[in-house]
Amino acid sequence: MKRCYKRTRSDNSECKLTFGEEHIGIEGLHTRGEMDWGAVKSFRENEKILLLYTAPALFVPIPKHVCTEEQVTELRSLLLRKVKPVTQ
Repeated sequence: MKRCYKRTRSDNSECKLTFGEEHIGIEGLHTRGEMDWGAVKSFRENEKILLLYTAPALFVPIPKHVCTEEQVTELRSLLLRKVKPVTQ
């Protein structure tokens, strides 16, 4: 996953994500916009990161260390309502 992420990443600046019931807000150094939940095809989670897949090899990484435990729990609940997790 790291190799795929590095290969497809086009910007190394910080990005702010805002999760709502209707969409995901995205704000970065050179970008600002919204992504509908329908664009997220699946997600995967481990102890360090959540990955929101928009295509088989494209994903939005969310490092858990930048979130509080409450935020991670809230995001996980939202993800379970909006998208299906990747099964292994």
